[in-house]
Amino acid sequence: MRKKKVIKIAKLSQSKVSIAYKIIKERIMSETYKFGQVLSATSLSEELDMSRTPILEAFKMLESEGIVRVVPQVGVIVRPLNPDRVFGIFTIRAILEGYVAGEAAKKKVRFEIKDQAMKLIEEMQQCIEKGDVDRYAELNMKFHQMIIDTLDNHHIKETIMQLWDLSHYVNARKFVFAENMQQSYQEHKDCLEAIMAGDSEKARRVMEEHIYRSREKILRLLQD
Repeated sequence: MRKKKVIKIAKLSQSKVSIAYKIIKERIMSETYKFGQVLSATSLSEELDMSRTPILEAFKMLESEGIVRVVPQVGVIVRPLNPDRVFGIFTIRAILEGYVAGEAAKKKVRFEIKDQAMKLIEEMQQCIEKGDVDRYAELNMKFHQMIIDTLDNHHIKETIMQLWDLSHYVNARKFVFAENMQQSYQEHKDCLEAIMAGDSEKARRVMEEHIYRSREKILRLLQD
């Protein structure tokens, strides 16, 4: 009986950690918590009606992902994205997603995603006509996710999605699309055409260049 009780407590504790992790991360991604903001385990434990333990465990998980950092004598801080960090995140993303796009062009699965991909491209064009930057940003992520999902390697997919988390909560993404949605649209269209044509090298190159351009635009924004 004692053993079963311990297991139940462990499951309950893990559930609370997961809840705390998801809530805190979502607030960071949505910019409810700003860069440089100090997060209080005590305040969060009161708000979420749980002890400090699952909150602190959630902080550890977020720290391991590079989203927050622990500063002695200060506390847990939402980690800002400085130019060096942005450069690293987007460079690795470009290399990995370029590889994924190239691999997608070699697989029959590309024909299975064709209809979905074309629909996303059409919706992107509509967003340009309406000037809907927010919706375009959503479609952009769906397009990339669709290509990433064609890969069988779970570890690469997981790494890419962690990098997406780190890059996605930069509000500069809206600046990138608002500045030139048409160019972004054309790059997505070119990448999709290369994948459907089975041109692995072109698909890789177009995807890499697409992400590198986003990197440079965000770096310019951070320097202003």
